[in-house]
Amino acid sequence: MAYPGEDAFFDISVKNTDLGMLGPGFPLFFILLQYLIGYMFGLTIVYFLPVAFSINAAVSDLEAKGVNIESKIAMWSYGAFVHATDEADLDFASR
Repeated sequence: MAYPGEDAFFDISVKNTDLGMLGPGFPLFFILLQYLIGYMFGLTIVYFLPVAFSINAAVSDLEAKGVNIESKIAMWSYGAFVHATDEADLDFASR
């Protein structure tokens, strides 16, 4: 079995239309990936910014209460919210 030569490889910056010789699925797949990347970037911006402000507020509240926080990065989790909430904040669960 022969190894592929240099002419068998595509450049990394090749246009999607140039991949049409491999079949119609290749350009469509890469176009789909471009749309998914844009969609995920948009979701990240819409979701992450409010959550980031909420996490910072929760960590600041914990620091104000005198809780020992070893790493602020480790507090960027759901645990920061669970640890920061009091039982009085959870009265909606009893309804």
